[in-house]
Order: sequence, then C-alpha cells, then structure tokens
Amino acid sequence: MDEGIIIVDFKTRKILEANIAAEKMFKCSRDDLVGSSTRMLHLNENMYEKFGGMILHSYRENGCFDATFELKRKDGTTFPTEHSILPIMAEDGSYLRHVSVIRDVTERVKAHEKVRYVKNTLEEKNQFLESVITNMFSGIVVVDNHLRIKMANPYALRLCSRSAEQVVGCLLRDFCPEFEEHLTAGIGSGEITAHFCSNEYVVGFSLFNQTGTENKTVGHIINFKDLTEIMKIRNEIRQKERLSAMGEVVARVAHEMRNPLCAMTAVVQILGMELTLSPQHGQLMDSYMGESKRLNNLVGELLDCTRELRVEKKKVDLCSIIDRATQVNEPYLAEKNLRIFTSYAFDELFLMGDSEKLEQVAINLVKNAIDASGYGGKIDIILESNNNEAKLSVVDTGHGIASGQLEKIFEIFYTTKKHGTGMGLAISKNIVEAHKGSLVACNNREGGATFTMTLPLSGPVV
Repeated sequence: MDEGIIIVDFKTRKILEANIAAEKMFKCSRDDLVGSSTRMLHLNENMYEKFGGMILHSYRENGCFDATFELKRKDGTTFPTEHSILPIMAEDGSYLRHVSVIRDVTERVKAHEKVRYVKNTLEEKNQFLESVITNMFSGIVVVDNHLRIKMANPYALRLCSRSAEQVVGCLLRDFCPEFEEHLTAGIGSGEITAHFCSNEYVVGFSLFNQTGTENKTVGHIINFKDLTEIMKIRNEIRQKERLSAMGEVVARVAHEMRNPLCAMTAVVQILGMELTLSPQHGQLMDSYMGESKRLNNLVGELLDCTRELRVEKKKVDLCSIIDRATQVNEPYLAEKNLRIFTSYAFDELFLMGDSEKLEQVAINLVKNAIDASGYGGKIDIILESNNNEAKLSVVDTGHGIASGQLEKIFEIFYTTKKHGTGMGLAISKNIVEAHKGSLVACNNREGGATFTMTLPLSGPVV
C-alpha cells in the first residue's frame, strides 16, 4: 500500500506494528518504529499531548478520527499528513489499540498552496485593475461583438447620468450612438461631439479590439475623455493669439494715425485763431474739430483694446458703480420703455479696483443689454459674491447671440450692430482681465443672453 499503516497500543501509545510504506514515509527502519512511542513522530510534546486528547474526543463523537496535520521524520524534516484512525476495542468496550492509516499529502498541499497563490494573485490583479478603472479620469466602456455593453466605469456613468444597472446589458447605440457609428465604420480614434443618454459633450476617443483565447476578437473597448473644458481653453488660447497678432498691427496703425491727426488738429486750431471766419466757415471749423476729437477718441480706444492696461486699484463699492452705470443709461432705457431690476446680495460690496474703468465696463454691459432688448422688455442686473470673488450678471430679454458669434463677440472690430465699432466688449474684457477677472457671455434657455463679469475679492479691502 502507498499509505503508511501503524498499529499503536492505546495505553502506552507505543507502536506495535508498521508497514513498509510507513518506514519509507518516516525514513525509519522497522526497528526504529516498532516499540517506540508515537512521541517521536510529533513535532513537539505539546502536539503529542494535544493529539491524544483529540483522538479520544473524536472516538466518543464519531467513532473514528480523521485529521490533517504535520508529522516529523527521523531526520527531523516535517511533512503534512492526512490521518484516518480507527480503534480496536475489547469485548467490554474498552480501547485496546489504534489502527492509523497515514497519507503523505505534501504534493496535494503544494498544489493547494499553488492554487491559493494563483487565486490571491488574480484577486490582487483584479482589485488593482478595478481600482485603476474605477479611479481613471477617463471613460471605459466594454462591449461584446453584438455591441451590447458589458462594463462601464464610474466616469462613463457620470457622463450619461445613469447607474451601472441601467447601462450594463443595453446596446451601445442607446448609450452613445456616435460611438456605434464610428465603431461600425472602423474609425479608431478622434474628437467628436457625442451624446450620452441625451447629455452632449465634446470627447476624444480611442477604440480597441478585446481579444480572448486563440487571439479571437470577443468584443471592443472604448476609451474616451470629456474635452469640453479643454476645447474652451483651446478656443481662448486661439482667441488670445488672434488678438495678440491683431493688437500689434492695430497699435502701429493707431500710433501712425495719432501723429498726423495731432498735427492736422493743431494747424486747424491756429487757422481758427488767426483767420476771421464767416459763420458758415466757423461751423465747418467746429465740425472738423469735433470729428478730429471723435477720431482721436477712436484711436485711444484702439490702443486700449490692444495694450496691457494699467489699473490704479483702490477701495471701491461695486454696488455704487453699477448704480452709476444704470443712471448713465437712463435716456436709452426711456427710449425703449425698458425696466431694470437689480438684485444685490449686499447693500455694499467693496473690492480693490479701478473705479473709472470698472464703471466703463458696467456702462457698456448695460448699454449692450439695452440694444439687444426689444421695446418694453426688461433687464436683470444680479450681483452675488462669496469669500473669493464677486459676480455681476447682466441678463437681457433679446434674441440671444448666434452660436457662431459667441466665440467672436469679444474680438476687436467684431460687431453685430449697424453703427458699432466692435471695440466696446474688447475694451471691457481687457479691463476685467487687467483686474485678474473674467468676462463671459452665454445664451439663456428662455431667450436673451447673459454677460457675466467675475472679479476677485482677494487683497486688503479696508
């Protein structure tokens, strides 16, 4: 037999008989085993005593004893064993001997340990991959060959505002039809406007085949990232580059215009003082001087649009600045029978800024809202703040801004007004950015547009 068999006296726990397999198992001769205490087979005295107690308890409960634990060979090496022990009983029911069948389970234990190691390794890898996929700041969607979703990570679920239970199992076209179109067409990557369960985003994506056994394609992996904010930054950078290039040209032209303009104005002033002019000629002279002044102001505005402004900051009340801006525009409000509704979070809101230039921005925003609004409409002026910034929103009830114009309205010379110069918003944006703030525009769902100026509250305001 491959199993080792030993017969042990119940009282003395000495070995009475052992087969050849037992001799080989414990690397002992028959003389080493027979007559010796089973103590020689246990790792230590504590195990020897514990083993005896376990046998008696198991006999009373089950009539036999089955266990797995380590034993010791003659050379001191240890190995795992599996025991099946039965008692030999006398007629009066007392225990005479133990018959122990011992199996060396070293290979089995090694196999179990290997399986356990592989299992733990796989679990660790799965946990690692799950953690990476879960915390990736990009979307991962896995579909089968029928384009049915098998997995979607939290980033992808956030874009479509759905739970995993709602997404897994549904068709890719229901999650994002654009992905299905590009996957079917064999387009592996790109930047597109995609709809995730009715939510629209600009995303960059890459498509990969998922391979299984024998390198067969079993599905597809779609990796994508929301580029909406990045696209905004790109557009802002392109706009700044265009403005910078245009600014250099405009600045040179403005300087070249100002010099001859000043000379021409000076000549006309001298002629006006030295010549006796008729009333008609006097009116022409006044008209010329007026147009010269207007042209000089225009040159000044050109320079304000293109150069980096220097602002003289001091403590100013933004509420008062807005009030003055509405007062300046009262004649235009009356012409179109418009009403202004103001909503201030505070009676006073102080920050560090250039009062004159900020008032210029406020006047321009209110005037633009008046021009955009129809007769008898209304304009909302909302002022809010938190610990870090103040936000002024001017909301009109006009027709809104065409989608193709939203990116251009702050460019110099761009205007939709019949008699506009296209410099008001460009100057305003330049002023706000000189205050380390921002000026943006958007359309309202209910119609009209909103211009929002944000200014920092940081710095000593006393």
